[in-house]
Amino acid sequence: MKTFFKYLCVALAVVLSAQATAHGATPSGNAATGARLAQQCADCHGTDGIAPDDTMPNLAGQKASYLIKQITDMRSTANKRAGLTLSQDIDKEIRSDRYKFTRVGRSNEIMDSVVIDLRDRDIADLAAHYSRLSCATTRALTVPKSPTQAVRCKACHGANGVSRSSVIPNLAGQSEGYLMGRLQAYREIGRELSKKERRRNIMATQARLLRDDDITSLARYFSSLACN
Repeated sequence: MKTFFKYLCVALAVVLSAQATAHGATPSGNAATGARLAQQCADCHGTDGIAPDDTMPNLAGQKASYLIKQITDMRSTANKRAGLTLSQDIDKEIRSDRYKFTRVGRSNEIMDSVVIDLRDRDIADLAAHYSRLSCATTRALTVPKSPTQAVRCKACHGANGVSRSSVIPNLAGQSEGYLMGRLQAYREIGRELSKKERRRNIMATQARLLRDDDITSLARYFSSLACN
């Protein structure tokens, strides 16, 4: 089983890397410029990239390529909701046909007004800024025992919650409430998708059978790990 997850994650990383390269998503932004742009993000994600609200994600120390992909996806859906289409989005839709088994665009209406006017360079600058921040937060004195279900997460996100892939996010030190919310959302998606559709959403497939106590223990465990 572990071997299966390992090869599944290798395939996912290759695909996402190809997607990132296809629309210029490289972590080569200007961190200083990104720091100025990030001032508008501070209320939710903290001035140091550590969210003051447990239900919001910490961005400090996160993978730059991953941040670029997520912000780019949110910008795409924001434009679609506004009835607009970016030229790069048209190309992205064409490219996504090659990778439908993993292609899941991120959507967050709260973020629409923040990301809708960002240029590719702005996104790269923001990613460079946050990826260079220290992700260190106050850690729990004791780390809970690794939940049985964590093996599913570690295959892609790393044995200690720090991913080896530039396009798969770190989970270590992430906000507990945020991790719970994301897993609950993925579980609901997974339960609604057909068997064929699940192949396009790996996270929904992994989360669909999680119980409430599984989600709680996974979120508590990964949030308590040292992020670096």
